[in-house]
Amino acid sequence: MHALMRLSALALGLQEDFFEDAYREHHSVLRLAHYPRRECGADAAGSGAEAQLRYGEHSDYTGFTLLWQDGSTRPGMEARIGGEWVDVPPAQGRLSIVVNAGDLIEVWTNGRWVSPLHRVANAMQGEVQMQEQHSRHHHQQQEQQGRLSIVFFTGPSDDTTVSCLPGCGEPKHAPVNALQYLLAKLSASNEV
Repeated sequence: MHALMRLSALALGLQEDFFEDAYREHHSVLRLAHYPRRECGADAAGSGAEAQLRYGEHSDYTGFTLLWQDGSTRPGMEARIGGEWVDVPPAQGRLSIVVNAGDLIEVWTNGRWVSPLHRVANAMQGEVQMQEQHSRHHHQQQEQQGRLSIVFFTGPSDDTTVSCLPGCGEPKHAPVNALQYLLAKLSASNEV
């Protein structure tokens, strides 16, 4: 994670160690998400595309998120780009790691690096049938296993004040405390 922040600093034209203090006692979480096999249509709540979601539309709250994808051919992560949902496919048959900028990265970079809305899709019935035609045996193994995602959420130390970085223009966002921002987002996500 420190290497990622050093690379980020350099990419933003800052000193390589710029984020060292902010990540000295970082607030990071490793999450294992197993999406069990799910029959399309039969047990899907609701109707249409929303019934096919495993995890609804959201942005990540803090720093960078590293998502390990299992190399399956099934639909999974989708990002909202230009008003459209776009599949973020893994490298077929290989380990893939998607790096996603979180909300605090967007605040730091003043929107230069965006925290994208994304979701986790479930295979639609037509997609399942198409995949079966291409690789019946491989698909059956995947469906028996479901989907496994390993997600590493990174975040700065709780006491870090996040504000527009030098060279990123006139601030579009007010400075925020990392812990207070995270707690507010978690609280809002738990409201029904």
